[in-house]
Amino acid sequence: MKTLRSLAVLLLVVSSSSLFAQSRTSTDVGVFVVAPSFSDTSFVDEGDTVNIDFEEKTGYGISLNHFWTDQFSTELALQKINADLNLSVDGAPVTINAGELDAESVTALGEWHFRRDSRFSPYLGAGLAHIGGEFKLNPLLLEPGDDPNVDLESETTWSAAAGANIRLTDRLSLAFELKYIPWNPTEKGGVADDAIDVDPLTASSGLRFRF
Repeated sequence: MKTLRSLAVLLLVVSSSSLFAQSRTSTDVGVFVVAPSFSDTSFVDEGDTVNIDFEEKTGYGISLNHFWTDQFSTELALQKINADLNLSVDGAPVTINAGELDAESVTALGEWHFRRDSRFSPYLGAGLAHIGGEFKLNPLLLEPGDDPNVDLESETTWSAAAGANIRLTDRLSLAFELKYIPWNPTEKGGVADDAIDVDPLTASSGLRFRF
């Protein structure tokens, strides 16, 4: 009987340790290279259809992610992305580089992680985003003395993400993520009718360090 009680106590200790390990908290920081994809769109001006095409450039991002349990974390992330904006008119052979769109987003997401104890751990996330930026007009299109910088209205909206972490060591992981933010910017003080659909979808790859 004494042996059985000893085994029972040992089992409780082991079980408690296991449960504690499964619900451990941790925090990680991440650095990312970001490849954005913006929505091409068009509008009608005096009977002509004007097409807006984006030529995206590589950006960067950073994140801070806290795990409250093995399955749930909250992440605060910053991304800076940009792209050249090109204009063309239906039927015309010429494409004009109108300038460069710079955008910066801050997202606060709740994330649900799957198989965190394995080397490959996918996750889904959803939450809020605040995004804004500016448009830098092509100097060749300006008159002398014109300001090339056009501030854009910032917007608070929603965001969704899907990604995966691949553990390299106990503290270091490769990270891959897709993130979507709906965004229809206008010039500061402008009207909603002048908004264009940008809706950035970003593909990020980088490293996460747990501490």
